[in-house]
Amino acid sequence: MIRARSEADAAWVALHVGLDRQIAVLEVLVQATQAQIRALVALRVERDGAAQLEAAQAEVQARSAALATSHDEVARAAEALGGALGLDGPTSSLSALAFALGPPERDALRERISLLRSLGQALAELQRLAQAHARRGLAAVTAWRTVLDTAQGGIGATYTRGGRARPRVAAPPPAMSLELDL
Repeated sequence: MIRARSEADAAWVALHVGLDRQIAVLEVLVQATQAQIRALVALRVERDGAAQLEAAQAEVQARSAALATSHDEVARAAEALGGALGLDGPTSSLSALAFALGPPERDALRERISLLRSLGQALAELQRLAQAHARRGLAAVTAWRTVLDTAQGGIGATYTRGGRARPRVAAPPPAMSLELDL
């Protein structure tokens, strides 16, 4: 009985440390994603925006790898705690594991779960925002390419439904505005 309790305590400490590490990694990942969004916005304004974007992207990738490692660590610790508490089979979630713990540990685990969920939701929202900015940037690049290709002789003929070549459109005047309302 004493051995089982010490195993459970050791597993709880490992889970506690793993969750704290995962929370710290998620916080840094959220900050890195915010920097990535700032770099995406700056890409349209500043000359060194591409370098900033590359650095931000590298940071996000590094933190994502650290998050995967941290997740594996937490999964192993949760599995060990579930085994020490006598739960059969793999522990499906941290919430299910919290029900098997005593009140002080349960409250601490629920607090960490809540923090993980809120950081995950913040990260998901930031990733959606980054994707929207990336799509806008791609639309701007595509628009520029189309205008430049057309001005240099066209991208080739376009065709009607019947398969006949349409007449080429004259190149736009050189003072054409390329501002896009995205």
